[in-house]
Amino acid sequence: MRKGLITLVCVAGLMLWGGTAVNAIEIDWTLLEHASVAGKGPGPDGVIGTNDDTTTGEVNSCNFTTAPNCPTAGNPTIGSYSFSAIEFSPGLPWSCLDPSGGPTAGAPCICAEGGTCTSDADCSSGSCAGAGDCCPGLLNTCTECVKVPGDHNDSFSYFGSDPSLGPAPHYTTCQVNTTNDFAITAYQTASTESLSGAGGTCITLNLDNDPYAGSPCGVGAISGTLDVDVYAVQCAIIGATINNIAYTGRVVDMDAIAAVGECGYNLTDTTAMVNNARSVDPTAEYLMVLCGNTTVPSTSKTACLANADVDFVLVSYTSDDASDCSGTCP
Repeated sequence: MRKGLITLVCVAGLMLWGGTAVNAIEIDWTLLEHASVAGKGPGPDGVIGTNDDTTTGEVNSCNFTTAPNCPTAGNPTIGSYSFSAIEFSPGLPWSCLDPSGGPTAGAPCICAEGGTCTSDADCSSGSCAGAGDCCPGLLNTCTECVKVPGDHNDSFSYFGSDPSLGPAPHYTTCQVNTTNDFAITAYQTASTESLSGAGGTCITLNLDNDPYAGSPCGVGAISGTLDVDVYAVQCAIIGATINNIAYTGRVVDMDAIAAVGECGYNLTDTTAMVNNARSVDPTAEYLMVLCGNTTVPSTSKTACLANADVDFVLVSYTSDDASDCSGTCP
């Protein structure tokens, strides 16, 4: 009798809501940080956690700080698989570093009377507060956007947590958004500084164009897009909004491991990441690897990042059932 009553109630509910299920399946993902990648950076294959990782001069000290002058030396005890690799624009050899995020922050170094500059002395008025200052403002400096020759990226940022964003999870997916896809409904990560002295950033989902659909729902190869807001000056001011960031990747069932071929990880690499995720969280059941590229807008208020090309990788895990695509997002 009770089973029959419950069935009638469910049918009535479906009729009232036009036949639409209302059970959203939310998956909370946490960035994978592990001692095995402490102090390591991506080698020629463009990812961390493989046998060609670099170990010299890396700032993968995700013990984790967004503070200025993130140390490049020392002995970090934990590192992040997730990062962005940045190529500065050739058209921006010098840029204004403004700790307050003022109107010249991130802009080219140009004297008020015209002409490029590298310091106040290059302009007609050398006073820090003067109209001819290279980067007007008492604490502002003109910073060289150093281009690293060859195939190396000019700068790296590593992704982790920041107190202003709260604890993990770092992003959330909702299943199912529409037929056979999912949506990224929350995204909040922090990065180490990409330029010495600039401090780290915080990155959150821009809500103007949500939901941000990806496809397909469940385990296997995936792809999608999202828009984010990047907060600079130690996450205090919005530095840029980056739209239409395309990504590809794979959701891996940890009990039936498959290589993440879309982002360069082979089966051995993927197995190691799964084992590391379970050493951090024994309840972990699924691994997600996303990768892609984007261009920072010209309006960026972070020194040297205007029009920069960015490649990124995100590696995360969850104890939720990422194979469950039976629900419907709100």
